[in-house]
Amino acid sequence: MAGIAKGIINSMPVLLHLQYFTTGFLFLIMRMLKHLFIILFCVECISINNTFSQTNKIEILKASLNNASSSKEKLNAALALCSQAHSLNADTLYHYANLAKQIAVSLADEKRIILADTYITTWLGRKSLFDRALKICNADLKSISYSNSGDVYAKVLMQKCNLLVKSNLHKEALDQAYHFLQEAEIQNDTLSQIFSKYIIGSVYRNLQQTDLALQWFYKADQTSNSFEEKKNEFGIYFLIGMMYNWKSDADVIKKERTSDSLMSVEYLDRAISDSRKYENMAILARSLCIKADGIEDPKEISFAGEYLKEAIHIYDQMHDTVSILNGLTSMSNYYMSIGQPEKGVEACKRGIEMIRRGNAYPAADFYWTLGQCYKAAGNYEKYANVLDTIIRLKDTAYKKNSERDLADLNAKYEDQKKENTIIQQKLDIVAKRNTTYAVSMISGILLLI
Repeated sequence: MAGIAKGIINSMPVLLHLQYFTTGFLFLIMRMLKHLFIILFCVECISINNTFSQTNKIEILKASLNNASSSKEKLNAALALCSQAHSLNADTLYHYANLAKQIAVSLADEKRIILADTYITTWLGRKSLFDRALKICNADLKSISYSNSGDVYAKVLMQKCNLLVKSNLHKEALDQAYHFLQEAEIQNDTLSQIFSKYIIGSVYRNLQQTDLALQWFYKADQTSNSFEEKKNEFGIYFLIGMMYNWKSDADVIKKERTSDSLMSVEYLDRAISDSRKYENMAILARSLCIKADGIEDPKEISFAGEYLKEAIHIYDQMHDTVSILNGLTSMSNYYMSIGQPEKGVEACKRGIEMIRRGNAYPAADFYWTLGQCYKAAGNYEKYANVLDTIIRLKDTAYKKNSERDLADLNAKYEDQKKENTIIQQKLDIVAKRNTTYAVSMISGILLLI
């Protein structure tokens, strides 16, 4: 397989010197070669049985858990390990989350029980068991609030918003995120404000409203200048990079395409750098995949292959449903490239069946690849049927999450924000009057002495 890839690379100089190809056709050839090279790397990497390796931070936390002498110390260490969920194997995450909950129950520590629940729901989300996860979140939210459990309450709300987005319940996610944002602004909770804006942007991203998504991701990025808060924003950098990658693919004017492509690379590089530094394997893998897809220069195709190879190695370690689905889409494209679209059809059908069983993944992506496989196989009737299915999927999504409904939620948030500002101004005026009155009273008393 590596020989095939090498042959592709070696053939490029010959293609570049064929004078009778038009510029547009040559560009198309390069794009096809790039994607084939990436797919070959993908298949080669999936076939490797990688051993699981932890991050340095996880190894340190595991040592702390092993050395803990009291139940309280073990609970703290287990929860700290769970906080690295973004880099933990799914089964390993469940082990530590379940351990933390058992210890918290034995200590009758209600807040820590709920905190352990947030990591159990994270595990459930990775297994696409969203209904079970949301039930746990809703049950926990009944007993906590910002006033009595600020940090824990915020974590549960973050998890609920995230689960709603992954469940494709976009309207519900947006409604919850706006309410969360209002509470976070009142409480001056900057991290929760950043997260709420990230969720709102993610809803628009899923609805393929790129410009609106970018607006909210930028709002999230500009919420704080604190180093401690900015250092955790590599997820937002990844999403901004992804949006510019989408814009670049859709651009017709060369100047705009180049500009958006450069912006995509800039933000993805920031996401890759920070996720390496702070050891967030999930964001690192996703950023590497998007950057690999965005490379168009034939001279850099080998870098694209390396990015994808590293990303698939990470996905193999994470061992969750999304990784399997990503692998199936790559296999489908690979089979098309080597002239076996029928096998690509079978891989797509497996993925679609997994989605039907409740696994979170953009179904339209699989159907699009399925359609291309049918087209490559010359089965134009089934190709047309798949295109009809894609249209129905998009119509259903827009009916459930109409632009008008989403706009109404945004308007309600803006109105509430203005009302809160007016109330705060009135409170400031009253406070100033009370201060003036108090100063006058004190001055009067002092004059009488």
